[in-house]
Amino acid sequence: MKRTVLLFLSLLFLCACMQEPPAPADSPALGALLEGEESVDVDESSVPEPITTATPTGGGSGRIAYHVNDNKPYATVDMRIVDVATGAVQFMTSPQTGEQFSFPCWNPDGSEIVMLHGICCEGVAASFFNLQDQTNSDMFAIIQYVWPASYAPDSERVVFSARSGGEINLFILDRETGEWTQVTRDAPGDISPDWHPSEEKIVFAKNTSGFTNIAVINVDGSGFRLLTYENATSTNPRWSPDGSRIVFESDMRGNDELFIIDADGSGMTNITNNPVDDKDPVWSPDGTHIAFASFRDPFGIYMLDLESGEVEYVAEDGRAPDWAP
Repeated sequence: MKRTVLLFLSLLFLCACMQEPPAPADSPALGALLEGEESVDVDESSVPEPITTATPTGGGSGRIAYHVNDNKPYATVDMRIVDVATGAVQFMTSPQTGEQFSFPCWNPDGSEIVMLHGICCEGVAASFFNLQDQTNSDMFAIIQYVWPASYAPDSERVVFSARSGGEINLFILDRETGEWTQVTRDAPGDISPDWHPSEEKIVFAKNTSGFTNIAVINVDGSGFRLLTYENATSTNPRWSPDGSRIVFESDMRGNDELFIIDADGSGMTNITNNPVDDKDPVWSPDGTHIAFASFRDPFGIYMLDLESGEVEYVAEDGRAPDWAP
């Protein structure tokens, strides 16, 4: 009898061991586990909240700075920033009548913007806009002519072009020391410089016998070389994020369109083809898109997907876009 009772109890124990224990109330669903992976205990308090914000198109912070002209006598120009993903626009400056904040350019870490600041019909100066406290400071007095600036990779130097002795040359300003370095000399018109993202060289537009072509030069003034040889006005060149290509605008085919060349000037590709002007191109931080200003209907800032060729309207009335890092 005792043996029978022991056998019966052993069977009950064996059946109990073969039953699957109930899952705890907070256990993850089976579908959430990858096939072949072992389930591990998770401290729910340590799991971060899911990210709901969409990845910005083109990478970076997904913001583009640009300026808007009210097109009135004694024009007023303000600087704005648009969020590419949402289309939300933030007004960054509050200009007085005739005051102009134009041609913004982000510094490499996205904390500051250099732009032109001037009074209509009097001239302009380079001004640095602090994104944290949203204040601007002019680095030098208003002069007759200055072209938008571009930061060096270290953010401590900026290159721009200014009128000097009747000519328009490239200059570098060291912001810490206040020292100036003249890069080009005796130029009828060296404009729209852009500093290489990682090297000591500058791409710019150079006046050549009445035409404007794309050129490069080292920051010490050596190594000058033309990249295009067109009987046209080619300007506003911008380096790609990796420095391997350059986008620019040119009227070589009639109206202003956008073109890309390799850093050595080869492999020219026409990337827009529209009856109206496309201008002011700039790369997205990941190099997959180009933002630009266009006189299409509606006039404003557009974005070109380089892989698909699709063009998307981003912001109204804008010129001179610059993509935040």
